[in-house]
Amino acid sequence: MQKIIETDFGKIEISIFGKRELSNINFNSDNASLLISKRLSELLNTSESNIYGLKQVHGIDFFLAEDSPLVSTGDGLWTQGKEKILYVKTADCMPIFFWSTNKLLFGVLHSGWKGTRDGITQKMINALKTQYPEIELNFYLGPCIRQNEYEIKEDVSIYFDNRSLKFINDKIYLGLENVISFIIKENNFTLEDCNISTLSHPDYFSHRGKDIGRNLNVIRFLN
Repeated sequence: MQKIIETDFGKIEISIFGKRELSNINFNSDNASLLISKRLSELLNTSESNIYGLKQVHGIDFFLAEDSPLVSTGDGLWTQGKEKILYVKTADCMPIFFWSTNKLLFGVLHSGWKGTRDGITQKMINALKTQYPEIELNFYLGPCIRQNEYEIKEDVSIYFDNRSLKFINDKIYLGLENVISFIIKENNFTLEDCNISTLSHPDYFSHRGKDIGRNLNVIRFLN
């Protein structure tokens, strides 16, 4: 899946690669990050040195891409470098892409229920607003598990309010997409949603669907 976004600074490309492109990668291997970089360089026709990712830990830390080799673990990246290509891995969690409409800046977050509970998106917004007070951001939500398929237990539901929960026949369903929508609207920014569920779509890996692979969610500027 690809999406092209026109900005005052050029075209941004969002790409989500899944089962069709990544079936031969062992994401559990010790050299998975090298395999990912190699495959993305092939898919995007670019040098591996332009590609930035992290060892994700379901946390709320995000980094400037240029600093990521020094920190190695985290759940989000951003940059002001047009030549840089950023990605996060998902298999039901939300890939949240963002870019500025008044500044050359873009990035991507990985947000599962833990990262959403702990506020990774709001933390990122606060940090960028502090650094760039006049910044305007747009967001795009990629494929993730959706509320109608995401059954949870009470130990998870206690962290979320009823705006994001649905109760059906003594079962609880969580809409992480609703939580993110509320946060972004409260900050007066814009969110576009692809409305694709990883669990039911045949092209994407899903943890709930017992898949062992990962989807790669990539954002870059087109040359």
